Amino acid sequence: MFKSNNLRKNYFFYSYPFLFLGLLFLTYSCKSFEKEDKTTFFGGKIKNPKEAYVYFSKEEMIIDSAKINQDNRFSFTLDSIKTGLYTFKHGIEFQYLYLEPQDSLLIYLNTWDFDESLIFSGKGSAKNNFLISLFIQQEEIEKEFKYFYNLNEKEFSQKVEDGRNKLLAQYNELINTKNEEHSDFFDNLTKAIINYPLYSKKEYYPLRHTDANNKHDYPDVSDDFYSYRKSLDYNDESIFILRAYTYYLESLLYNLAYNKQKNNPAKDNFSLNYMESVNDILVNKDLRNKYLAMGFWGSFKDHLTEKQQEESQKYFFENCTDKTYISEAKQAVNQCKQLKNGDNFPELIVFDSNSNKINIYEIINDKRTVVYFWPKQPSGIEKILKKLSIYKEKYPEILFVGIERNKTNDKWKEFLVSNKLSDHSQFRIDNNCKIYSWFDGDMARAIIVDNKNIVKKSFLFFNDSYILEKNLHFLKKQ
Repeated sequence: MFKSNNLRKNYFFYSYPFLFLGLLFLTYSCKSFEKEDKTTFFGGKIKNPKEAYVYFSKEEMIIDSAKINQDNRFSFTLDSIKTGLYTFKHGIEFQYLYLEPQDSLLIYLNTWDFDESLIFSGKGSAKNNFLISLFIQQEEIEKEFKYFYNLNEKEFSQKVEDGRNKLLAQYNELINTKNEEHSDFFDNLTKAIINYPLYSKKEYYPLRHTDANNKHDYPDVSDDFYSYRKSLDYNDESIFILRAYTYYLESLLYNLAYNKQKNNPAKDNFSLNYMESVNDILVNKDLRNKYLAMGFWGSFKDHLTEKQQEESQKYFFENCTDKTYISEAKQAVNQCKQLKNGDNFPELIVFDSNSNKINIYEIINDKRTVVYFWPKQPSGIEKILKKLSIYKEKYPEILFVGIERNKTNDKWKEFLVSNKLSDHSQFRIDNNCKIYSWFDGDMARAIIVDNKNIVKKSFLFFNDSYILEKNLHFLKKQ
């Protein structure tokens, strides 16, 4: 799954891949572009491929797929494509692509070192390599800023402006000195990649300044500190898939929600404040629904009273219009009613890898336990696999029990073997289970159970590291 640090690539080409891309470009360009004036080409070579296909997408929708041949090469011939931001996906990884009509963009990558090995060549490569260089530099800026949050607002603002001016100067050099033609979209995209990560730091400044100086209260900042907000378009559909943009919106909404409570202590329901802020600034229906859903799920992890949870859930159902989000939310609400904090963990009948029926109570009895459920999404599965070994080593007194809900028995057994998971702590349930509806779903749900078989937290997310570790710390002490 894409993360901002997935674009940590070398700006310069290595000799062997560069030679390959040059030859590949000559091979394809002669075939593809003499006849089709409006055709756009995207292809390349993937060393050590993880699966048989590469997927080409726009705004989370797969447009096309290409099979990797015996030489590990693939190609897309795209007719009448519009200038914009796209992604290509292979295995669980995906990356951004900026494409214009008639581009002929080629890549080379090694999946064993996906992020570091990816290089571009061909028509359109200069812009993509420049965008990559911006991501790399933003990561370095992120590291530097860890030491700046103790500064006062004026000093901090200057650091932000210094970072912006440096990157904007490089962009101006690309456009003016190197005479790289660019579209209005590329200009908007580039400035978004430059500005939004730095503006996010200003949105998080009050919280991190408080932590950096060991204070309990947020600092008061002047209105000028957030003056950049006036120039931002919170509903720019052209960059909805850009992580820098969505991360900024998250930081802004967090800041706005906190300030609602700061300005009015009676508004102490953060989840509700967050969703109200969503409605205050977001007009686009799809974007608004996504962030309303984030606020709703936040009501499960925040320390809210039962009344506050009900208020948050009521607001969500009154304002969200996405049927999928609503259905998932209703399912989760019902599951929380079926299994509450303070209940005994139920006698759940599961299957082991030998298809024997086992009462899960026999496994977790008298043990501090995290019962977690495998999600459907490959990226979610990958996150659990990475975190699981860390948690097991850090919390040896806690038992981690995984339960599969969606795979067939054969596919599940293959999954256990390929990921070297112990069959002593991995089980499966199917929809014939009497209380299957209590646990049905495709998200990485986690349930915290103490050594007296009492449910401490009935609905957490395994991949929410901060909240889960907080609860593991408490469980460890009990």
